Amino acid sequence: MIISSLVLENIRSYKKAEFEFNEGITFLSGDIGSGKSSILQAIEFALFGFKRGDLEGDQLLRRGTSAGSVVLKLKKGEETIEICRNLKKAKSGAVNQENGYIKRDETLAELSPTQINAHLFEILHFPQSFLTKDRHLIYRFCIYTPQEQLKEILYSQHDKRLEVIRKLFSIDKYKQLTSGIELYSKELRDRKISLKAKLEDKDSILKQIEENKKIQEEIQEEITTLDKKTSPLKEEVDSLSQQQEKYHQKVEKLQQNRVKLEKALEKLNSYQERIKEIDEELSGLEKEEKEKNKEALNKEIQDIDESIKSQQEKIENEKKSITKTQQHQEKLQTYFRKKEEIESFKKQKQNYNLDNSQEKIQEEITQLENSLEELKNLEKEEKQLQEEKEGLQKKSYQIENKLESIRKEEETITTNNSCSLCRQEIPHSHKEEMKQQFSEEKEKLSKEQTKLNEQLQTIEKSFENIEKKKTEQKSLQEKLIQKREQLKIQKEKEKEIKSLDEKISALEKELQSYTVDSTTSQETIKSQLESQQNSLEKLQKELSEFQVNKEKLHSQLKHLSQLEERKKQLKEKQESLKAQLEKKQEYEEKNKTNQEQLDKLSAQYQNISQNIKEKQPLLEQYQKQLTQKKTQLESYQKQLKDIEESHEKIKNYEIQLSQLLDEEYFLQQEATTISSKIEKKLFTKFYVLATQEFQRIFKELIEDNELEVRLDEEFSILIEQNGYDIDINHLSGGEKSSLAIAYKLALKKTIETFFPQKHYLDVLILDEPTDGFSAEQVQRLGLLLKELDVTQIFLVSHDEKIESIAEYLIEIEKKNHISVGT
Repeated sequence: MIISSLVLENIRSYKKAEFEFNEGITFLSGDIGSGKSSILQAIEFALFGFKRGDLEGDQLLRRGTSAGSVVLKLKKGEETIEICRNLKKAKSGAVNQENGYIKRDETLAELSPTQINAHLFEILHFPQSFLTKDRHLIYRFCIYTPQEQLKEILYSQHDKRLEVIRKLFSIDKYKQLTSGIELYSKELRDRKISLKAKLEDKDSILKQIEENKKIQEEIQEEITTLDKKTSPLKEEVDSLSQQQEKYHQKVEKLQQNRVKLEKALEKLNSYQERIKEIDEELSGLEKEEKEKNKEALNKEIQDIDESIKSQQEKIENEKKSITKTQQHQEKLQTYFRKKEEIESFKKQKQNYNLDNSQEKIQEEITQLENSLEELKNLEKEEKQLQEEKEGLQKKSYQIENKLESIRKEEETITTNNSCSLCRQEIPHSHKEEMKQQFSEEKEKLSKEQTKLNEQLQTIEKSFENIEKKKTEQKSLQEKLIQKREQLKIQKEKEKEIKSLDEKISALEKELQSYTVDSTTSQETIKSQLESQQNSLEKLQKELSEFQVNKEKLHSQLKHLSQLEERKKQLKEKQESLKAQLEKKQEYEEKNKTNQEQLDKLSAQYQNISQNIKEKQPLLEQYQKQLTQKKTQLESYQKQLKDIEESHEKIKNYEIQLSQLLDEEYFLQQEATTISSKIEKKLFTKFYVLATQEFQRIFKELIEDNELEVRLDEEFSILIEQNGYDIDINHLSGGEKSSLAIAYKLALKKTIETFFPQKHYLDVLILDEPTDGFSAEQVQRLGLLLKELDVTQIFLVSHDEKIESIAEYLIEIEKKNHISVGT
């Protein structure tokens, strides 16, 4: 896979540039600062994106621009892979990567920067472990190393260099494994010390278990002894308690009977007092009966009834007189009211001014309706004009769109020198031909547009005429409404007058039927009514007094009846109480017998209670001791359980310690040794090949039999001259450059030999490789490069001697701060 082309836009000193590349050796020539290294940085950016501290956005994006892009094409046989990465400056000033794309076999996928990295690692078969942090590493060692970093290899500390080489050869994992074993072994030692400390308590725990079990046996014996003493005593106390409960129930029952009998006797004693009270109440009732004569009360009631009847007749007569007077008053009032209504209707009739203009108004209405009929078709005419106007406007809009499209095409043809699709140069004759064609089309469309505008103006005038007619129509409609309203008012007046005439005629007929003395004044009738109502009120008041007296007499009669009923009830109650007093002696005998039984049972209950009281303290003492011993036993049992759990933990600690010792032995005696052997064997294999290749390449670049170079086991460069070791700083510039090239190509050869599936980009880029080289050494380098099994080589330098060994030449120049390639 090789690089076939590169397109830059706003990248460093390039504004817009495109480069085509072929197989073989290509020389990028130009002065210092002309923009050669920018091409190499753009290639690396397209493949891997940013590299913090070395290849970042603000270093790539051209100053004064807000966006840029790099498009790189790779070619693998017939397949072409196109990669595009975009840069954009944010408002904060930071330059960020935007989404780009990868295009394979005409299939384009828009991807984020991270997704582009993942796809390219899959395409280039680079290790996925390098994807996040060290994705530039293989590329920098195998394909392109900037000049300043190339010579750093010679001077960098061996630890740093060795770490990079371990990563390149994928053997850093063995060192990581060894370091991990050391860290884990330290953790195992700490855990071993901790476990041994925990096992120190083993003997003490076993002794505690033995002592605890012995104490439990002693406590259990004491509990058994106390059980033998407590059980018979408890049985005896329980038996006495049962007897005590039985006697207690009997005593309570007798006490309840005694209370009932005493209450009954108290109640019988109260009956004697109640009989005496009834005798006194009966004497009072008889005395009250003698004082009130029932026959005299009935005679008084009869006299009052006759007076009430006479009074009620007088009231009825008075009411009839009042009704007759009121009827006469109402008729007289109605008569005068109707006369007033007739006068009122006559006045209303005089207020109506009815003229004879109805026929004239009707004629005017007919004329207005005929005039409006002529204007009926205005809406239909206006709708047709509107539809015609919209059709013309639509055509006008379409013509404007066509004109705008033609202008854009004309502008594109005029400003661009190449076709946007095929990117071929557009001939001047073709531009002129297209301009003529566009001009004719625009003239034709402009004429059509003018014609349409004239038609639209005619329609607008028609709209104005219609609006005038609509205004006239509105005025006629308002007049028609006014005339119709006038006609309506005239008809309503006529109807009202006719109605008033009918009402007056009806009232006059009604007055003729009235037979009243119109000479009698209403004041006279009113005075007569007041006199009659006063007389009625006086009669009603006298009637009320009669009725009150009658109620009093009835109340006295009712009281006498109640006295008789009360006497009867008292005599019955008295007889009942005397019958109850006869049982008093029987209740006294029962109460005496109940008391004797109660005294006997109470004495027996006291004896049993005393016996229980004497035995209870000893029983409680035994029970308390027994509870204490059981609690003590439970405490020791719980303590034993905790100690046994500790013992189980000790056993687990012993198992863990045994496993830990086995694991420690394996890691220290076997795993570390195996890892070191594998690492050393692999490293030796890489070292042998790298050393041979390094010596071979260096000899081909410099013919100096006195200068010997080799690599030590840590890939550091050793230099010997005439049997003496010399420092690298004592070498000339050409010798240092030869060392750097030999070291890089030796590593490249070693990696490609042992990891052939990890490198499919068959490209080598050397940046200023001939620093200090003579013309002869340049030729030696050319022969060496042609012997390499590399399809595509880029040499970047301002040294023109390289041109002799290159197959293709690209010259880079900077004009007005803009780099261009030719």
